[in-house]
Amino acid sequence: MDLGGLLIIGAGRHDSSRVDDQLRGRAGRQGDPGGSIFFVSSEDPLVVTNEEHVDGRADWDGRITAPNADESVAHAQRVAEGVAFEIHRNTWRYGVLIERQRQLLAARRAELLTTDAAAELIRERSEKYAEVAEKIGDEGTARIARLIALYRLDEGWADHLAMLADIREGVHLRALGRQDPLDEFHRAAIPAFREFMSAAEDKTVETFDAAQIDSPDWTPDDAGLSRPSATWTYMVHDNPFGSEIERFFANAARALLGRS
Repeated sequence: MDLGGLLIIGAGRHDSSRVDDQLRGRAGRQGDPGGSIFFVSSEDPLVVTNEEHVDGRADWDGRITAPNADESVAHAQRVAEGVAFEIHRNTWRYGVLIERQRQLLAARRAELLTTDAAAELIRERSEKYAEVAEKIGDEGTARIARLIALYRLDEGWADHLAMLADIREGVHLRALGRQDPLDEFHRAAIPAFREFMSAAEDKTVETFDAAQIDSPDWTPDDAGLSRPSATWTYMVHDNPFGSEIERFFANAARALLGRS
């Protein structure tokens, strides 16, 4: 610039106006001279995806001269921001239940780590507990019970998260049957969590009964129960507007129901 300073030149607009504003803010900081200018094509993915009516009349040098060009780009950006907001909102809505289940799991895990809950569970449901305790002592038996209970709890939680991920992959298709995908997700996830917690206790007792325990140094590895080398992770990315193929089927379903 003539007065020095920083000139920001943007080749396109971001999906979020906040990002553009942050770029503009790099110029003219603390009173220094500066400016910004953004160039946007009518074929920019932001415009093509989020704006249906674009007047592409251009001058001889390719510059679009339509009076509503700026508003079309701004509208496309607002639509993209709205889609992103809905995606984040849906992510949060599904995450609330999973986070609550994670808290319950953490509480149970802390109980197993800090108390004799695992030993009490097995003592009540297995006659073998007394035999093992007499052979290796109460402290060693309680330690082994704790290891087994933690292993089965972690194993069940990993399987539970995998099951929830599978449900999330296809739950949005329930909307074709006029069902709320979130309600259907909760309807499947809540009883599944109860079953997993109960099954973890059952497997804990079964593993203890089946294990050959001759030493207080026994570990689940001795029974071939190796912990996974990686932790199950998952990502929720739910677009409430759906993909193009999903919108096609949704419109087709509405049309058929309207005719019947």
